Order: sequence, then structure tokens, then C-alpha cells
Amino acid sequence: MARAKGRVSVARACYGTPPGGGAIKNLIATVFCLGWIPGAPGTWAGIAAAALFVAVGMPTGIYGVGAAVGLSLLGLWAASGAKDVFGEADPGPVVIDELAGMWVALVAGAAQTAPAVVAAFILFRVLDIAKPFGIRRLERIRGANGAAGIMADDLAAGLLAGAIVRIAGTLGLL
Repeated sequence: MARAKGRVSVARACYGTPPGGGAIKNLIATVFCLGWIPGAPGTWAGIAAAALFVAVGMPTGIYGVGAAVGLSLLGLWAASGAKDVFGEADPGPVVIDELAGMWVALVAGAAQTAPAVVAAFILFRVLDIAKPFGIRRLERIRGANGAAGIMADDLAAGLLAGAIVRIAGTLGLL
């Protein structure tokens, strides 16, 4: 199997079957290989989430929440076992958590304007990277073969970013 220092090669991970996981599961975990973009793969996944959110009409309410739940469950499934495949607890190429967390930020923030979408994106990325207010501790959650910890911190960052955007919107700042 193509492994270097505990990592799966890009070509094998994106287009083949990585050790311990199926190609479809891996493509979803890496959000169709966005996770392999050097530098800031989580940022690219966040941009993809925002673009998808805008493309499908900025759904909030039951449709937005349903999509957030669906993406979160899909993320739990796709990220399960990632530690075994990639050799890390929260592998960089696995960005389905950023996609789901960003979607949560947009829905929770009821983002319906370009400034609100941009604010949700910036706040989500800052909170996802800084992990304040106990968000970092969520990475240590065990369950779903490692996926619970991978997903939990990003979903919490998304909820917090969404709450801030919603408050800013209510105050007429966005």
C-alpha cells in the first residue's frame, strides 16, 4: 500500500482505495480531494460549503437544519476510521468536518446576505483554528471510531459562529 510516514499518498487516497477504507468513504471524508490542497484545506472546504449554501438558495429552517444533520451524519460515517487510515487522530486531509461545521454556522446564523455569509465564514475559520471556550476539548471525544472527536469541535465552532452572526444580524450589523 502507498504509505509514507503514516500517510496515504494523494493519488491513492483520491482515486484509489486507501488501506482500511473504501474510495467513496475517503472521497467524502476529503470532500472530493479538497483536503489534499496544500496550505489550508479546511479553508477550501469552508469555501465549498459557503458556495453550496448560496447555490442551493441559502436554506435555513427545516431544510437547512436537515442538511446540517445529514452532512454531520455523513461526516461521522466518512471520518470513522480516518485515524487508522491516515495515522493521525484528526487528519488534515479529512475536511468533511469543516464542510459540516461551516454549514452549521450558515444555518445557525440564518445567513441570508453576502455580508452574513462572509462573516459566518470568517468567524467559523477563526473559531475552528483557535478553538476557544472548551472547543479544543471536544477533539478528545471518543466514539464512532474516532469520528466523533473529528466532527465535534467543528460543529461547536459552527454553532458559536452562527450564534454571533445571528446576534449581529439582529442588531442590524449585517
